[in-house]
Amino acid sequence: MRRQLARTLQRLLFDSRYVEHPFRAAVPLCRAGVARCRVLIEELAAQLTEPGPVDARGVALLRLLLTDGASPLYSRLDDGALDRCLADALAALAVDDS
Repeated sequence: MRRQLARTLQRLLFDSRYVEHPFRAAVPLCRAGVARCRVLIEELAAQLTEPGPVDARGVALLRLLLTDGASPLYSRLDDGALDRCLADALAALAVDDS
């Protein structure tokens, strides 16, 4: 699951560079938001592919962000929402050892 999510994040970065086909069935990606959050997305992908445990909450937050067509990844309503969601997912991936 972690590798699959990392690949999906990397694919988002790739797809954000190209104009989407107007007749594509997929929900349109917020390309400007993805470009703005490139560093966070790269950090998430790296965290997911590194050895060691990650917290399931972070994986769940990221999976929801990627699969929900109403998430900030696909919506242009709030410029800062994608940044916040990605930062929350990154923070939630950290395993609390206490």
